[in-house]
Amino acid sequence: MSKSTLNNLLVLSIIVIASIVSSYGFFSNKIVYENKDVQTVYGETVTLYGKGLYHNDSITLAPQARAQDIVTLIIGIPLLIFSWVFSNKNSLRGKLLLTGTLGYFLYTYVTYTFLTT
Repeated sequence: MSKSTLNNLLVLSIIVIASIVSSYGFFSNKIVYENKDVQTVYGETVTLYGKGLYHNDSITLAPQARAQDIVTLIIGIPLLIFSWVFSNKNSLRGKLLLTGTLGYFLYTYVTYTFLTT
């Protein structure tokens, strides 16, 4: 498998997986439970969101995560596709834009890994 084929496969998998995850994160709004207060290990009281994918996150973090999902859907994925097309045409600007866009996805999903429940 050539290097460009592997790169194309990785970018395509990021597009598909990010589309699924961001769509589910934003559009899942089923009420799991009403906002409930829980006590942290530090003795603080935190109110949980109670709806959708982010039901176990605080009411301050969940709306931010949902907003990040919509930004990924509206800006991130189209920008990734755009930069991917121009990168495949051996455009230096396309390659730089692709690098930056992949950095956005790396930052976003590493943040999700350590901040959301």
